[in-house]
Amino acid sequence: MKDDIKSIAHQFSICEDCYYYSTANGVTVSLEIFEPEYQDLDIITRKNILQFASSFKSLKTLEINLTDFVIEDLSMFSDLISLENFILECDTKIKDLNFLVNLKNLESLFIQSSGIKNITELQELFHLKSLFINESYIEDLTPVSQLENIEALGFSFNKIKKIEALENFKHLQSLDLSNNKINDISALSRFENLRYLDLSNNAISNLEPIAGNLNLESLSIAGNRVENIAVTKAFSQLNRLNIANNEIQNINALENLHKINSLNLSQNNISSLKSLEFLRQLQFFVCDNVKTDDFGDIKFSSDLHHLSAENCGLENIEFLTNQTQLRFLNLNDNHLQDFSVLQNCSDLNEIYLKNNSITDHFPVHYFSKLNIVDLYGNQFGNKKFVRYFGISYQTEDNESTALISDLEKLNADYYHSIQDYDSALAFYYHDNPENYKLLDIYLNKILETPSNETVYIKYYFSKIFNLLKFSGQHFKIETTDFEKLKSKLNKVKEPEKTKMLTVLTQLSEGLKPFYYFNNLDFYFYEKNVTNPYINDEFLFLQGSVFIKRDTLLSSLFYLKLLKARNSPFYFNLFHKIKYILKMNFAYTDEERKEYNYYLQLLHNLDNQEILTQENPFSKCHLDRSYQFTHYQFPDSVSIKSSTSKVFFPKIFLWFLIIVVMFSVVMIVISLFQLVDSWSKL
Repeated sequence: MKDDIKSIAHQFSICEDCYYYSTANGVTVSLEIFEPEYQDLDIITRKNILQFASSFKSLKTLEINLTDFVIEDLSMFSDLISLENFILECDTKIKDLNFLVNLKNLESLFIQSSGIKNITELQELFHLKSLFINESYIEDLTPVSQLENIEALGFSFNKIKKIEALENFKHLQSLDLSNNKINDISALSRFENLRYLDLSNNAISNLEPIAGNLNLESLSIAGNRVENIAVTKAFSQLNRLNIANNEIQNINALENLHKINSLNLSQNNISSLKSLEFLRQLQFFVCDNVKTDDFGDIKFSSDLHHLSAENCGLENIEFLTNQTQLRFLNLNDNHLQDFSVLQNCSDLNEIYLKNNSITDHFPVHYFSKLNIVDLYGNQFGNKKFVRYFGISYQTEDNESTALISDLEKLNADYYHSIQDYDSALAFYYHDNPENYKLLDIYLNKILETPSNETVYIKYYFSKIFNLLKFSGQHFKIETTDFEKLKSKLNKVKEPEKTKMLTVLTQLSEGLKPFYYFNNLDFYFYEKNVTNPYINDEFLFLQGSVFIKRDTLLSSLFYLKLLKARNSPFYFNLFHKIKYILKMNFAYTDEERKEYNYYLQLLHNLDNQEILTQENPFSKCHLDRSYQFTHYQFPDSVSIKSSTSKVFFPKIFLWFLIIVVMFSVVMIVISLFQLVDSWSKL
């Protein structure tokens, strides 16, 4: 008889988006029940779920995965005699396993958070290959001693003391006995197929019995009483090791474990970390509360993605200089205040720096993918900053939260306070113009610029104009600043002087004049002026205003110039280029080749000659020939004092040419006169 599952679901008020099923010959053989994506299950539906699931007598696989749902009785499933896989990803209050008596074909069973003490009903389920009963009250494993086909076994969070019943499990590949009361692991000495072993949070002190399990790939002994880990040196296949919270002092045995990519050493009295330099595949490393004198001398694997070194007494992090692959960094409870070495770690997603010594700023501008930076307990910041409020982040009760954009503004305000206007612009205000401090920045910039640099005066004036005109009554120039600005504009050459003074006067009268700065003015300025004054903001604008896929080499050219100057605008342009790379390339082979080509240039600017680079992917790059002739790394402080100096070399050259030509003419005339005199003789 075929199942009409939709009709049955309707009968029990089960919505279609909370279950998934598969059939064979019209009969339902697999059923998964889960939380619907856009709504909560009501009380009536929750009560009917078990009856609905038990309606399909030919089920081979049943999985129930619901949050805030407690199952008190499983007897309705006792007649599902074809069931092979039964998985309950929800809490239960069941006291026994009587419902299993008839389920002789069961191969996989998963139950969590129950009141089960006795597992006698399991002893005749000889087909079982996977068995997990976690968070219960089991003490005696004898009933499962004859289930020799078991490959994966888990009894975590129970009350087990003895494990002799497991000695015959020759096919065992995965074993989780964490959070029990085990102190003797002699029964685990001959598991040649064992790959995964979790014995964390027991009372184990001796690891010698597991020395023969040479095929182990993952081992956790965290939270025990272990002092000696010498047996691990033979586990050449090990890639995950957790030995946290023991009594270990020496980790030299790790030197032979070249395949390890995940390691947790936290809460031990380790004297030296030097052995870590042999772990060249290490990607995940945790060493909280480990204080050694050689921490800063360690050369970690270049593939390190995750590092947690909480409360390690660190005062500097120079050892992270080349860790460009870092995505997660936890340095809570140390003594850090300088983070300049992180500028190469631009892909960090999460940074935790609670209770350090950060006093005035934090370089959030280094990072383009940051979702969390926690500065709680520092003089500067003192909050957890997140990318979006809509995402749920784990936060302590007394820890306030703000946006990362708020942190960017805090940094910019610090730089503004010390009159580092380029940093304030680059790190926040250039892309967030609605702030009175931006007006102050451009007022100072225009007043400091030589009056003969008309193109810069026009650019800064356009910024001031836009702030005053489009911000309503929010921004006003103080009388003294107004007079200074007016005096400055009076020194500019015509016709720009009259135009800007007229606009300024109209603004002061409450009118709404028009003024526009064309960025092409910078193009012609750089192209035509013999000795152009090039500042950092100019280079940033040239590299970012028209940035797109077809101009990436030009943008990389300007990025290299900014990096050579150690300019704060470097980071702004760097992140813009990375965004273009992220958004403009598909995942075809050709697209990835081009993407990798640009990415390799981006991360190796110091070793690349962008000026002479031939791009194999586009004909639109570096078509501005003046880039090749004017400068490579112009001095950021080489401001011209007057335009006459610019033309002096040409005037001198023309003077020499005229003198030489005059001399030649005079010589020719003299020769003619001499010849004429000879002819008369």
